[in-house]
Amino acid sequence: MQGMANIIAIILAVAAGGIFYMLYFDMIPKAHKDRKWLPTFGAVLGFIIGFAIVRTVGG
Repeated sequence: MQGMANIIAIILAVAAGGIFYMLYFDMIPKAHKDRKWLPTFGAVLGFIIGFAIVRTVGG
């Protein structure tokens, strides 16, 4: 069962990397170009909330 947990961890890490790539190269530059701060703030806030949930649950 430990092998399956490692595979899931790798899949989740790759998915998170893809999301960060999309944010960095697509959403955030467009928000800065349009002088909108909400998408950038939402991305940072979402990351902080997700991190806090993972730390609280103990995952």
